[in-house]
Amino acid sequence: MGNFKEYWDLVRKYPAFQGGFIWDFVDQALWWPVSEEGTDHVFRFGGDWNEYDPSDGSFDCNGVIAADRSLHPHAYEVRYQYRNILTSYAGNGNIKVYNENFFKDLSQYYISWILEEDGIAVANGTVQNINAGPQQTVTINLGLPKINTDKDLYLTVRYILKAQDGLQNAGDEVAYDQMAINESKSPAFAAGSAAIAGTEVTYVPQFGRAVNENDMGARLNERYKVWLYPEFKVKNFTVKKVEAGYSVVTEYEPVADGAAAVTVAYSILPDGSISGTESMKDAGNLSKAPDLFRFGMQFTMPGKYSVVDFYGKGPWENYCDRNSAALVGRYVQSVNDQYHYGYVRAQESGTHTELRYLRVLDGNGTGLEISANTKFSGSVLPFSMKELDCTLNGTPHRANKTNGQNGAALHSLSLKKLSHENDRMNGKTCVNFELMQMGVGGINSWGTLPLEPYRIHAAEREFHFVIRPVDN
Repeated sequence: MGNFKEYWDLVRKYPAFQGGFIWDFVDQALWWPVSEEGTDHVFRFGGDWNEYDPSDGSFDCNGVIAADRSLHPHAYEVRYQYRNILTSYAGNGNIKVYNENFFKDLSQYYISWILEEDGIAVANGTVQNINAGPQQTVTINLGLPKINTDKDLYLTVRYILKAQDGLQNAGDEVAYDQMAINESKSPAFAAGSAAIAGTEVTYVPQFGRAVNENDMGARLNERYKVWLYPEFKVKNFTVKKVEAGYSVVTEYEPVADGAAAVTVAYSILPDGSISGTESMKDAGNLSKAPDLFRFGMQFTMPGKYSVVDFYGKGPWENYCDRNSAALVGRYVQSVNDQYHYGYVRAQESGTHTELRYLRVLDGNGTGLEISANTKFSGSVLPFSMKELDCTLNGTPHRANKTNGQNGAALHSLSLKKLSHENDRMNGKTCVNFELMQMGVGGINSWGTLPLEPYRIHAAEREFHFVIRPVDN
């Protein structure tokens, strides 16, 4: 469902636009009992039984909802774009409400709103009557308090059903919108200066991802292969004592068949924080290299760091071309809940966009915080990229193999045995954060790339970030 918003922008702009088809509504797979640690079943598909089958392997596992009728993260994107009440902020505490319905007014709904400053609620209220006829726009004053702030200020407006209406129950939400009243111009840094005793992490550039179904359909695991698992060999490593701490520069041998020169420069401060700059330069023929999956960094922490605390778009996973439904806010979640096991096959999952900060913590609130000088994206998972990548070991698109090398699982549920769900002390926490990750795509699943704004062309670029210790 990547770029689904763009389709609906056209639907709403051109009355004669007739739309298209979402293919399919539900995954077509079979619940299959297994005796694997961590799961009692997987969802099997055609390629699990034979070398060739009419269903073309996992091709029919492309639903908005899963085979067991649970929601995929992209189902929320569909629900949001299908809403029939649209809201925009008109200033001075006013909102404009557009009733997109052709034949009914909005008398059966009421408004519930909340105003949040940096993700913390500062005001809320309700409006019981909405006097908007079919295809009408009305202006409503919410009576918002006047707040002078340089912090983020977001207004979320929800439309709630007053009484049962057919299959919908009283209290059901039928539409919502979130509007930025004010956006901070500076990164959201949090206080914290305690070192994490006994913990060592290695920061490495990252340009690939565990390919998703659309990536495999476009054979990007072959076309963009040079970015998936490049060998980062250190060319030069320099450490200098400076007045504020240390300057460390790691210069790598050119990657992507020698096309890209990659350098990461760190300033290490006495409080344990690290200011980093990841740079990609042309090493001779960068413009001829294929697009990147992502431009960012990765590192691994011990599994006891099992809590992710972030301020950005959530609560479900979202991507640059699939995040219109997600809401900016502060979310505290379990690392084990970041991967969407509803995907039939293992693949990229768990990313959140428009991050202001991303914290990875233990149960006592101690850990690391990542921030940047711009909004960024990232994920925190109990699996490595290789463990999620079912194209390893020569596995072609829609193949019948169930496992590749390095433990790469074909079925998402098979990953549960690697997650140490009930024993995080023996597990790991894999952190990915990036300036940008390529969109997931959504036009078709057999070759079309994400739309141009959601692609990352091979070019010179920089990513500035800060990693700091957090103590409770």
